[in-house]
Amino acid sequence: MSQVLLLVDDIRRDSELDLGLGVLRDFEISFEVRLASPLGDPEQLSAIAEAFRAGEGKVLICFGDHAKILSGAMSAYLETPILSVTADPALDKFSKTQAAFTPFAEMASGREGVREAVLFALQILSLSNPELGIEFARYRQQQKINLRVADQKIRLQYQG
Repeated sequence: MSQVLLLVDDIRRDSELDLGLGVLRDFEISFEVRLASPLGDPEQLSAIAEAFRAGEGKVLICFGDHAKILSGAMSAYLETPILSVTADPALDKFSKTQAAFTPFAEMASGREGVREAVLFALQILSLSNPELGIEFARYRQQQKINLRVADQKIRLQYQG
C-alpha cells in the first residue's frame, strides 16, 4: 500500500523527483511513482486510480509539463487530495479556470515544487497520523533553526 502516488507525465522528468522522494524516504512514507499521459489513455488513468483507491492511497501528486491537465483528469476518478506540480510553467497552457469542477492544489514548479508538494502531502497525512505529526513538527522546527543560522551567516557576511 502506497500512501502517496507520484504520477509523472514524462519519463524524462524523473530526475527532478529526487528531492521530494528523499523527503518521503526520510519520513518512511510509502510511495509509488507511475508514468501516465493526461491525454493518451483514459483506461490507464482509471486503472491507476482504482489501484490507488484499493491500496488506500491518501495523496496524489501529479508532476510534469502537463500536470494540471493530468490533475484535472485524475480528479474525475479520485476524491483524495491532488497536488499539481508543473515541471515547466511555460509549457503548461491549461488554465485552472478551464476546469472549475476539478479540485486540486497547484504547487510551485520544477524540482522545488515536487519538494513543496511532498511536504504538503506529509502535512495532510499528519492529520490522521499523530506520530507522523510529531515527527513533521520536529522537521519544521529544524528548518526554522537552519533558516536562523543561515540568516546570521548572511548578516555577518554582508555587514556594512
